[in-house]
Amino acid sequence: MCEIDWSFFDNDFFKDLISALIGTGTALLIFYLTLKSDRKKANKEENEQNIRRLDYLSNVTTATKNQAESFITNLEKSIADFETDDLNFHLLTKNPNSSLNRLSEILNNENYFLAYFKKYGKKNLKKYNNISLQVDFFVEQEKQIWEMTKIAQTFDHNRKQSFVRTVNDLMNRTAGLLQINLLEPKYLNEINRVFQDFYDNVGDMSDLNFHYTRFIRPIMENVLIKNVDKPIIIELISEFKNVSNLFNEIKAQNKNHNKSQKEILERYNESLGFFKRDADELIEEKKTEEKLKTE
Repeated sequence: MCEIDWSFFDNDFFKDLISALIGTGTALLIFYLTLKSDRKKANKEENEQNIRRLDYLSNVTTATKNQAESFITNLEKSIADFETDDLNFHLLTKNPNSSLNRLSEILNNENYFLAYFKKYGKKNLKKYNNISLQVDFFVEQEKQIWEMTKIAQTFDHNRKQSFVRTVNDLMNRTAGLLQINLLEPKYLNEINRVFQDFYDNVGDMSDLNFHYTRFIRPIMENVLIKNVDKPIIIELISEFKNVSNLFNEIKAQNKNHNKSQKEILERYNESLGFFKRDADELIEEKKTEEKLKTE
């Protein structure tokens, strides 16, 4: 058996060993305490960031709710305008608030998702997902109605231009009847009376209803249909009927557009109800914050 020569380990050796151990232990302790402090600082900074993220999320969520409610108010007004007047095309007022798009971006940001998760827990993740779905729905619905409105407005404008051009042409052709020996004097007098009434009361030359009620209908009813035995008149009757149909089609198209608006309004209202339900914590948090500021 090998014996240990203890004389090798003199007092200086043990002193150096203990000093080395103490130095190493101190260094490790300092490293541990520094690491713990850094971790604590990082956690504190992360918590502060999460608080700021949730505050911003709450702000944008509340602003989005307000934007959605404003959109509904503007849509209801447009619907009411079409109900009152289905001949003119009523533009939907556009809200400059862009919170909806900002919220859509935030909800797709993982940092905001984690901040929400840490505060409200796993049980509320379904609400977060539902909020995201409702926001996507709002974005698509607003996109749809603006595209639909642009198309309908352009179509309406083109048809009205066609109506005015056709009426002007028919007025010239009707005036031409006064220059030929075709109608009895009483019908010629009626044509003169209609023209006199038209020019005495004309205001906005783009007013389709005025053209229709002060020229198209009276000439059609009081002159043309009472002279259907004449080929020229038969041709004119056909043109007058066409422009009358165009007038009614313009109104019908506006009614169809308004029907689509009503359908969107119904879906949007329902979706806003779901949004308010699922975003209740975020919206109420903002209300509480504002209340505390005023107290």
